[in-house]
Amino acid sequence: MKQPIKYLLRLAACFLFVSPLTACAATVSSKALEGKVLEEGVNKPVTNAMVIVRWIGDISSIGHGSSVCYHVEVVTTENHGQFHVPAWEKPSPYGDIAHPRAIRDAYAPHYTFARADKEVIYLQLFTGVREERLAYLSRITVSCSDRKEIEINLLPLYKALYEEAKGLAITKDDKLKVLYRLRDVERLELGTDKAWENFRQRERELK
Repeated sequence: MKQPIKYLLRLAACFLFVSPLTACAATVSSKALEGKVLEEGVNKPVTNAMVIVRWIGDISSIGHGSSVCYHVEVVTTENHGQFHVPAWEKPSPYGDIAHPRAIRDAYAPHYTFARADKEVIYLQLFTGVREERLAYLSRITVSCSDRKEIEINLLPLYKALYEEAKGLAITKDDKLKVLYRLRDVERLELGTDKAWENFRQRERELK
C-alpha cells in the first residue's frame, strides 16, 4: 500500500476511534532482537561485548532518502556471546517513519568490528600495537540523532571507549585523544557547552 494512502487511513482512524482530547501521535516500535557475537575466523563467543542496535528510517513527510536514526539500544553479551534486545515502543520523535531497519554493531576491548549478518556480529581480534589501538579507538564514531533523549542510550559505549583509551595513553598526544572520548561522555551527562568548556580546560592543562 502506498504511503499517502496508509497515512490517510491512519488519520481517519484517529478521528473515528480516538477521543477528541487524545492526540493521535505516530509511534515507533520493534520486536525483541536476539543474536550472538563471535570472533571472526574461529567462531569463538565474545563475552561482555557491547552490541549497538540503531533503528534507521525515512521521514515519511519528506520521502525516501531522508533517513534519520530514531532509536538506539546498547546491550552486553552473555557467557556464550549471546545478546537480547527487549521489544520497545515509544512516540516517534520524527513523525511517521517509513522503511524502518535495524543496523547492528559491536564493540569489545582488544577487538575490532568485522561484519554483521542477520543474527551474528563478527569481531576481529586486534593485533596492532598500543598506538594503533588508540588511533582506532579515536576513530570510532557511533551516533544516533542530535536529540539527547535518543543519544543518551549510547552513554555506556562512550564510557567504555573512554576507559580503554585512558588505559593506553602515555604521551601528550595520546592524552589529547582521550580527552575527546571524555568529551563524548560529558556531552551526554553535562550538556554540550559544559563538555566543551571542560575539554578546553583540560587541553590547556596538558600544554
